[in-house]
Amino acid sequence: MLDKLKNIFFPAKPVSEAHPFRSDYNALRPASKHGSFCYAPMNNIYFSWEGKAIACCFNQDFILGRYPEQSIREIWESQKANELREALENYDLSKGCNICFSDVQEKRFEASNALRFDDFESKLFPVMMEFQLANTCNLQCVMCNGHLSSSIRKHRDKLPPLPQVYDENFVAQLEEFIPHLEHTTFSGGEPFLINIYFDIWDKMIELNPKCIIKVITNGTIYNSRIEALLKKGNFHITISLDSPVAENYEQIRIGANFKKVIANARTMSTICQDNGTNFNLNFCPMVGNWHEIPIFLKLANELNASIYYSIVYFPLKHAISELSVEEKKGIVSSLQEKIIDFPKNQNLKDTSLLLRKIANWSLEKNETPWTNTIYSQEEFVAFVVNKITSFYALQEEHLSEKTIAKITGIFSEIDYESIYLEEFLSSLDNLPELQKFEKLLDIPVDEAIVDVKNRYAK
Repeated sequence: MLDKLKNIFFPAKPVSEAHPFRSDYNALRPASKHGSFCYAPMNNIYFSWEGKAIACCFNQDFILGRYPEQSIREIWESQKANELREALENYDLSKGCNICFSDVQEKRFEASNALRFDDFESKLFPVMMEFQLANTCNLQCVMCNGHLSSSIRKHRDKLPPLPQVYDENFVAQLEEFIPHLEHTTFSGGEPFLINIYFDIWDKMIELNPKCIIKVITNGTIYNSRIEALLKKGNFHITISLDSPVAENYEQIRIGANFKKVIANARTMSTICQDNGTNFNLNFCPMVGNWHEIPIFLKLANELNASIYYSIVYFPLKHAISELSVEEKKGIVSSLQEKIIDFPKNQNLKDTSLLLRKIANWSLEKNETPWTNTIYSQEEFVAFVVNKITSFYALQEEHLSEKTIAKITGIFSEIDYESIYLEEFLSSLDNLPELQKFEKLLDIPVDEAIVDVKNRYAK
């Protein structure tokens, strides 16, 4: 239902051979890889906490299969997997690949997540697997949600724990695949608190010790068991560190101790250097921390770490994309000035790509309709749909299935050739669970409706 909505309002389309972006995109790739826009479904399976199997973390909508209803083997050979493979071979990004389609539209080819799958050869078995098998976590980060943190689900959402879908049988099924794997990623929650991961790691070290084991951790957990694992296996570590300043860090990553995490980061960085493996830092650019990026760059260089930027789109109050055009232009100008003298390495290049993304946002007509400018009634509708169909928003459980069905019905009946904004807004007036809808949008809905009606009053 929701996938259908996203396809109606935000369709990703085939990038034809005649499309000028296609040749520019492929210019970054080996000629041998031009046979498909992306090789994710040919190389990888991503297992999500609810048993959902997808091709990559950026495409949450096109589901290849579900565990335990299907075995790993059945998922890999499924009709849905073949359908996605065929679409991407035709450069058709309409099956959930909206984020990469956006990167292509913005000419941010280097930032496309699809490129990372070019590094692997397609075989009869997946050579990659990504695991997000549970949400067990000890932190309540301000930009996170209850589906990714058991602490948030318990304390902030006041909800019972999520069911544990993956079991011993899942680990047993993996034994067939582990010898063929070249690269794996483990996230959470907090991976070092998820028990089944230790079982999988033991199997991997036993059956395929050369396979890369990438762990994305918050850096709060470190003990002798973890140290022994890191020294024994081919572990590559990424620590999510969203501020290099203690006070701000602890306000963002609620429950963490900055001093302890930095000490753990230095220890893990040293082990990775000794093992010849990668050590990385992850940074979520937000309204409250973008100004710290130059300090973060310096810290990353000190720790011999590569930087990953994970853009925050929700909650809206933390999203840089929701700032005014002038504010976004100011961010780009300020950061460009402060990083100009930094060493020209990959971290600086990735930071420049981030700034290009923010600069592109500043060119868009994306002022929220109750602030300075309204561009059209269609754009207002599109804005609301975007918030409803946001992946993170949907995972927050602010809307019941009944409410979602109601919204779906409203949008499915819209005739964009003759739509009257007031009729659309009045349908929102009658929406059940309006308070939950308001919480989802992170705005005062009633004020927004009155304001927009006044602006369009004839």
